[in-house]
Amino acid sequence: MTGVEAQVQEEPEQPLPAFEEAPAPVRRGRTRRTAESAEDMSRGARVVRRKGLPELHIHGRPVAPMLFFGSFEGPKEAARVASEVRRAAAAGVHIHSTLVEIVCPLPLDDQVYESLDSRITQILDADPQGWVVPRLVFVPAPGWMRQYPNEVAHYAEGQSADPSIASDRFWMEAEHALAAAIEHVRRTPYGERVIGFHLERGEWFHAAESGYDRSFANREAFREWLRQKYKNSSVALRAAWHDGEVQFHTAEIPPMPTPRAELAFFEPRRGRRWIDFLEYTSDIAARRIVALSRVVKQASENQALVSVCYGYTFEFGHTFSGHLALSKLLAAPTIDIVSGPPSYRDRLPGQAGSLPGPVDSMAVHGKLWITEDDTRTHLAPARTEDDDFNPRLRSREATEQVHRRAMGKALAHQTGIAWMDLWGEGWLDAEDVWKRAGELRARMEDSLKVRRQRGPDVAVLVDERSLLHIQRGEAYLRRLLEGQRDLFQRCGASVGFYLQSDVTSKTFPTDAKLVVFLTPYRLATDQRTAVKEKLQSGGRTLVWMYAVGVCDERGHPAEGAHDVVGMALRQQSWNSEVGSRIVESRHPVTARLGGREVGVRERINPSFFVDDDEPGLHVLAEYVQSGLPSIAARDFGAWRSVFCGEPTLSLELLRGLCRWAGVHLYAAAGEDYLWAGHGWV
Repeated sequence: MTGVEAQVQEEPEQPLPAFEEAPAPVRRGRTRRTAESAEDMSRGARVVRRKGLPELHIHGRPVAPMLFFGSFEGPKEAARVASEVRRAAAAGVHIHSTLVEIVCPLPLDDQVYESLDSRITQILDADPQGWVVPRLVFVPAPGWMRQYPNEVAHYAEGQSADPSIASDRFWMEAEHALAAAIEHVRRTPYGERVIGFHLERGEWFHAAESGYDRSFANREAFREWLRQKYKNSSVALRAAWHDGEVQFHTAEIPPMPTPRAELAFFEPRRGRRWIDFLEYTSDIAARRIVALSRVVKQASENQALVSVCYGYTFEFGHTFSGHLALSKLLAAPTIDIVSGPPSYRDRLPGQAGSLPGPVDSMAVHGKLWITEDDTRTHLAPARTEDDDFNPRLRSREATEQVHRRAMGKALAHQTGIAWMDLWGEGWLDAEDVWKRAGELRARMEDSLKVRRQRGPDVAVLVDERSLLHIQRGEAYLRRLLEGQRDLFQRCGASVGFYLQSDVTSKTFPTDAKLVVFLTPYRLATDQRTAVKEKLQSGGRTLVWMYAVGVCDERGHPAEGAHDVVGMALRQQSWNSEVGSRIVESRHPVTARLGGREVGVRERINPSFFVDDDEPGLHVLAEYVQSGLPSIAARDFGAWRSVFCGEPTLSLELLRGLCRWAGVHLYAAAGEDYLWAGHGWV
């Protein structure tokens, strides 16, 4: 049914001096009001907020957020990509991108920009009306890594890789090279056709199989981060780490932990060094991206877009990915576009093609999400190298199904699409491919004229900082994130995915009927306040999962969750099991569940039950082992609350919650994938 139109705080973090985000550059001598005048807004490219939604503008005119990416690796690839550019242009898609390496530091060579100039020129020769967003990847100059071995990322078993994200030496060179490249582009005849830059560094994540970066540069940057977090107090550091001997100059990157099945989280004190390191790992990635984005804005005089791949919150089964600081990027005024591919774990026809992060958060902060659809279509050569993660589609019909699925998601979430031929092999070099893309472009452009912000019926909130505390391993994380993402896409409702921290934003949509706090393990003071002020009203139903607020600095705050949950919670005895049996079949939430069991019977610590004698409480389920109340609901009149002591929901339990909250279910059985939003189903 995709693509068918339907008329239907933990205390606030202290700014860290070395990690501060500078304000967006403003031209000297102008006020902000003057700089954003109609005349100024008509120059260059930018993402603007209109009717509550992000909108891509080029020289003051709204443009459908669609682009084509092709890789110019050699003459054959260049010819294929040029053909795809012409087809895209004929379909009305005039934004194009290609990969260009930026050598750091820049060599003293007149031919340093030869590749950049050649590739952009070839694109514009194929589409004279085209606009270009080069995808810039920062690579070390020949011999640089031998000269500076301490600046190179160093992983398990002696593996070395690229310059460490923590290397100030390399990334300062990268900033200089980036500024010089932008200044060069602006001097060229094609400069007016370049509307932005995508900043690339292997999508800015650490692979699961690599482990921690144990380089000298990363260790020193971690120590500096600790100094700032603990305000240069060794006493505070030792107390937090439960280590009477550690000092800032002796703190080490901890070893990779061995997951313990009986514990959901790191122990609050003995595990603090891991929590700190994981938080630092994401913070340093965000710091680098934001610093580079400031360079683009400054060098382009605020006329160029900044795009970056980041925020794969639902995608990874490891918390050292570096992708758990999306909120910092969304807060940066110098970031315009956040992007990423559909999941490599469910992208075949008939599967979900899930988006990797909380894509609806982007609009809350005025950013545009662009899905990088790098599907290997039936037009790709038949080879097996990538089949394990990006399998080639076997037929034209399969390609059409996958592309229409992507189109439907873009319309339902009001996001953009990049159609990608990663290796320049002709993956998109066919008339029918671009005919479909042209249809989507036309629908997007029509939508721009009449659309307005409409919040989803179901808002799913994930807290990236809470995930830093989870130590239980990949299988558990995937069940918690990937599995629940899949569930919400099959529940048959209009669903939006957000960061939990978005509730504090003035532009967070509050018209959802059902709000699910998926990982509320860290619950900052300002978030608690926002929940009480914004969400405990309007007849909303709030669902609280598993361990509310348990991961604050003190480590034992579950008893204090009453103000947001609306019912008293207590911890079960240590080593108790979760896994529940429905005991109330007359309530709308559980009416279709009979006496079934929900959740997984397993020992996990901590776990919580409802211990509340106040009137109006409905116990819906009990733990099988202990018989204590595990799922309960309370109607306050102005709002409703549900506590679920299980880490995850089942499909029928979720659909029951939707029914109680008054959420419209477009699908009867709950087995089909469905996306609905902004007037599209």
